[in-house]
Amino acid sequence: MSFVQRDDVIAAVEPLIQHMFFRGRSAGGAPFRRIPFDEAMEVYGSDKPDLRYGAELKDVTSWATSTDFKIFRQAESAVKAIVAPDAVAIRGRTSKTSR
Repeated sequence: MSFVQRDDVIAAVEPLIQHMFFRGRSAGGAPFRRIPFDEAMEVYGSDKPDLRYGAELKDVTSWATSTDFKIFRQAESAVKAIVAPDAVAIRGRTSKTSR
């Protein structure tokens, strides 16, 4: 492979990884999702996001700047949060098991 490009490497390695991890089962994630760096940082806050959990950042700047919390009001760019609707249930289970 002369003058190999990124897509050439992905095309060569992706089927191998699918075979190693899925061994004949349906590879639901094929082809692998490619996220541009800027989008990954904006949506997930990381250049290597874990897509299994759907932990996307939501912009809460308009709410945060209207609160009494000084740090939020002084935010120079944006305030983002992870929405975790089941966090109370998860915290309850964790508390009971960690005693």
